[in-house]
Amino acid sequence: MSSMITADTIRKILSDNINKEYSFSREEAIAIMNLPEEDMPFLMEMAGSLRKKYKGNHVSIHLLTNARSGNCSQNCAYCAQSCRSKADIEKYKWVDDEKLYSDNAFVHDNHLSRHCIGLSGMKFTDEDIEELAEKIRVMKADGTHLCCSIGFLTEKQALILKEAGLDRINHNLNSSRSYYHNICTTHTYEQRVNNIHMLQRLGFEICSGGIIGMGESKEDIVDMLLDLREIQPEALPINFLLPIPGTPLEHADTTVLTPSYCMKVLCLARLLVPQSDIRCAAGREVYFKGREKELLSVVDSIFASGYLTADGQGNTFESLLKSQIGQFLEELAVVDRMADEQGIQLTSQDEDDINNLAEEYYTGLSKEDLAYMQVSKDEVLDLYRKYYRADKTVSQMTESKNLEVSDAEAKVIQVERIETDSREKAEELLLQASEEKSDFTSIAEKNSLNSQIKFQLEWGPDLKEPDRSAFALEADEISDIIEKDGRFYIQKCVNAYDQQATALRKERLAQKKKTEAFQEIYLPYQEKYRVRLDGDVWENIDFSAGEGCNSDNFFSLYHSYFSK
Repeated sequence: MSSMITADTIRKILSDNINKEYSFSREEAIAIMNLPEEDMPFLMEMAGSLRKKYKGNHVSIHLLTNARSGNCSQNCAYCAQSCRSKADIEKYKWVDDEKLYSDNAFVHDNHLSRHCIGLSGMKFTDEDIEELAEKIRVMKADGTHLCCSIGFLTEKQALILKEAGLDRINHNLNSSRSYYHNICTTHTYEQRVNNIHMLQRLGFEICSGGIIGMGESKEDIVDMLLDLREIQPEALPINFLLPIPGTPLEHADTTVLTPSYCMKVLCLARLLVPQSDIRCAAGREVYFKGREKELLSVVDSIFASGYLTADGQGNTFESLLKSQIGQFLEELAVVDRMADEQGIQLTSQDEDDINNLAEEYYTGLSKEDLAYMQVSKDEVLDLYRKYYRADKTVSQMTESKNLEVSDAEAKVIQVERIETDSREKAEELLLQASEEKSDFTSIAEKNSLNSQIKFQLEWGPDLKEPDRSAFALEADEISDIIEKDGRFYIQKCVNAYDQQATALRKERLAQKKKTEAFQEIYLPYQEKYRVRLDGDVWENIDFSAGEGCNSDNFFSLYHSYFSK
């Protein structure tokens, strides 16, 4: 926390300005990123109020097509398509027209918000742009709103695409100005900003955001978002790093990307740029699995499928929603049956808590919400009761299991690492690093082939080198040279026991053990009681509402409940 701005100060600023635009300073934004865990519900409430003010309950849903893949001249560390990537991806100049146009038809037929088209590369010939313009004209005949991610354009090229009907261009900042050189050196941050301003002058809508989890600091995230506040893009996508094998960031430490941390970034984006479509893009299925309702209380934009070469699991929004809600309802019914068989009862205190929760939720619904959801107070109460008893069932049926997690099992350490492709070079750097008063960080920053030099590592029995060797080091100890797959590594242990990170990991591992323990009990019940949703349950649910898709549309399913 900033020495000048306390959590109490931030809470007051947020409370005083709920449902208002407030121009947060850099120091205040950093203080928001440092808010303690217990303040997250409050922060989400504040961000959610702005989401509701500017976006209502609507969710903007997009489809992404990778129209040009691989062979990029740029060296962006996160990207499977970059010139220094060894990722095994399909490479092509143009995707088949059949694929491109069928995706466009899907967007049109299902009333999605927009068709996003990604093209690898930073510079294009005029002939390439003319060819793309022709494809845009075909797609615009359907009236589809189109966005292209297309690198750097000349003003002439941009005008060609504008004339063809292109509505929006995506050009992410990706990180902060000061951190950008760690991610890419073949172009500059300033070039990106200048390109965006040129496109704005020509009348394009702008989609611009960043990637979180590449080794940047909280301050870097704040600086990027403040620059985006200056740009005021129509859409602000936040991607959470999915390390891709074969890229320089394939071993990036993503332990910082907890659901809470990711949500804090999205909340800050909403607070700083409240009128933009805040999109949770890559990483949504990984970092927010099971927390979609929380997510949609802050963001208003998601992809239905397609994440270029970072697998978004290829699910449409409809199939994803059906699967998640269906699984939830089925599991709830099975656990409810288990509770009956085990004789698990709710106490009077339990009932009081449930009534209070249901009352708080129901009274918080607007008239529009109630008209749309068509849910009664008794239905809300019934669902909360099932939730509550399910939690109680899990706790009671796993209380005899050993769910303890040791410090050694959960241990997290921090290291700095030098990576080179020459043993001779590695020996030279090891001598430098071993000298008295040498600066290992500086040596690594100047000489490592991997732009990421800081790693947070979690212990596990299946750890591979060089991670495994790092756990044998004491604090401030430097390793010998470690050879792996033609690369040579030197490591320094910065923190031999990260107490805070270890404690958080213990919680995660304990929850995992609890889940696994319950699964052993649950699965036989599931086989015994084959609960399935009524086949007609989806018929009255409109998944094609596009921007009219409501993030709270749950109880319309609950009416039909389960097949008897």
